[in-house]
Amino acid sequence: MSPAPTEPRPLLDALRAGTALSDFADAAVEQARRLAGDVASASPVDVEALPEPLAGAVLEAAVLAGHVALPEALAASTVKPLAKAAKKALYRLRSRGVTPPEAPRETAPAAAPETLPTLVTVVSSTGQYGLLLPRVVRGGVELLQVIASDEQGVLELTRTEVSRGEVRRMLKHAQQNRFGSEVSREEGATLLAEAAALNLSTRTPFPPD
Repeated sequence: MSPAPTEPRPLLDALRAGTALSDFADAAVEQARRLAGDVASASPVDVEALPEPLAGAVLEAAVLAGHVALPEALAASTVKPLAKAAKKALYRLRSRGVTPPEAPRETAPAAAPETLPTLVTVVSSTGQYGLLLPRVVRGGVELLQVIASDEQGVLELTRTEVSRGEVRRMLKHAQQNRFGSEVSREEGATLLAEAAALNLSTRTPFPPD
């Protein structure tokens, strides 16, 4: 009986032909035959567990079938001879124009829209207070300036466009002079909604804006 072939291509041909390979354990031969028959779903771990010549035959099957995934995975194997064979298989595939699919590029998360805090002034002796609600828009900041009453609701409302720097100076000035405090935009919107509700309940006309 002639010895079993050890080169990848003849050994692969023997596996495909169902030739007895007495130099290897029957279980290893059957596993190699199964893996070579379906290299698209062959597990790198299973190939690593094969004797080196049988693993090489499975890699040969991947090259012939034009499947990149298996040799690409095995190129990083800790089994050095197998990693070397896998790199050679990748080179052969690339020389034929077969390349690994490009990994999807991670898209950077969209930047959260810039928000500026709302300023709430202290309540005066007459029950009035002010709200400054800035909203970032293209090219600047839309500033809503509100004067409200804790009994009647919104009394005055003006809408202007200013720069970010101007809004920050206003907020800083208010804090330094202690005539107002910063709250979140959501809290500011809630205060404006509550004031508007007073307009409805007390039949106080809304300002034009």
